[in-house]
Amino acid sequence: MVDYRQESIENARGAIKTVTLLNGGAAVALLTQLSTIPAPVAGAVLTSMIWWSVGLALAACAWVAAFLSTRYVDKWMDEKNDQHRITSNTAQITGIVMILLSIVTFLVGSLFLAAGFHGAYS
Repeated sequence: MVDYRQESIENARGAIKTVTLLNGGAAVALLTQLSTIPAPVAGAVLTSMIWWSVGLALAACAWVAAFLSTRYVDKWMDEKNDQHRITSNTAQITGIVMILLSIVTFLVGSLFLAAGFHGAYS
């Protein structure tokens, strides 16, 4: 039989790792090239870094939401208090929204960077 609680934990962990890698990897990759970035692109670089930083912050907050969701599922199972189940579901939905927003921040940051290069060389 499938342990849905464990599956949910693994899926949340994977999603959080993914958006952390997307946003953090983009920022680190850009930082390694900072000395070679032309001045006309500097504004786009800064804007992209801000978007990716927000994405990392959302990933960290999603981890907190995942922790709370798991904790309140445990409390619900132990205490049979339906309010704990509602709190768990709310935390889970909040975490999912944060993951999706983190993906959006990666895309927006990448588009700002691409637009900066396009504007500088067109």
